[in-house]
Amino acid sequence: MVRGGDGRVAGVKSVVREVGPEEALEYLTRPGKNRPVSQFIVEQYKQAILRGAWQLNGEPIILDINGSLIDGQHRLH
Repeated sequence: MVRGGDGRVAGVKSVVREVGPEEALEYLTRPGKNRPVSQFIVEQYKQAILRGAWQLNGEPIILDINGSLIDGQHRLH
């Protein structure tokens, strides 16, 4: 890992923004090595959103340098 003088990791970018359904589907259909989807977890997240209980918690959607999904599969469903 290479850090610059400001402590940032070279080549790493982060932003906080909403991901809509079309963009989520695009990420989910890209080639990658994700585990099987748990419909139970997806339903839990869906219910939290519908109740207004979904909160920004610092867990990012992570893509590799090629744009393949590394983390966040269930949150994108």
